[in-house]
Amino acid sequence: MEATSSPTESGPGDMPEPELAVVRMRSLDESQSPSIRSDGSGCRKSSLYVYGDGQFSITLKHYDSIVSEVKCPGCAEPMDGPITMCGTGHSICAVCRAKRGTCPLCGDRVTELRNYTLEAIVSKVQFPCKNSAKGCAVRLPLQLLRWHKERCGYKLIECFMGKVWGACGWHGCERDWMNHCLEAHAEHVYQDPTVELRWEFGGEANQRASELQLVVAYHVLRAYGETFNLY
Repeated sequence: MEATSSPTESGPGDMPEPELAVVRMRSLDESQSPSIRSDGSGCRKSSLYVYGDGQFSITLKHYDSIVSEVKCPGCAEPMDGPITMCGTGHSICAVCRAKRGTCPLCGDRVTELRNYTLEAIVSKVQFPCKNSAKGCAVRLPLQLLRWHKERCGYKLIECFMGKVWGACGWHGCERDWMNHCLEAHAEHVYQDPTVELRWEFGGEANQRASELQLVVAYHVLRAYGETFNLY
């Protein structure tokens, strides 16, 4: 932190002007700072925020240690309001309070007393996605993180082609599924904006199969930079 003062003329009865403090902050990558090290268990690259002359800094690892403090001791999930406390002072999430009614740390009864300070902190914390170990770098407030969970490209899925056409046991990240379809199910992937498909239901065998299966055919159409499901 660098401080500069602005001299002013003051009379005998005047109060001195307060000094103007100027704080400069810069952001560095891990590779630019010899004070930051990473191992195989950590991120390949983390942000380093340096204040002033570098005497105070915050790393992503440090931030994550703060995030871990707002997780419920009962379920290890981020605590969402209302957050209540036991008689000893430990905090517990609403789900665990409804399930057990006692503190998972000391066994004391959970009271109606809410921890408003912790609720305010949780509302401002940006939590990492549960798929961060697979490569997802998204960090969002808790409410938005629930929305992201269903749309994360790194979540594990099974091949829907295999469920319809059979003979496919692929499972992996959703973002890799299209490449798998192009390699293993190219006959069901169309990359032309106009396509004509026909479903044959004739014959007793096909009729029985269609009655037992909700989706009898499935194709993927890629056009105009989008992917469309046809079934």
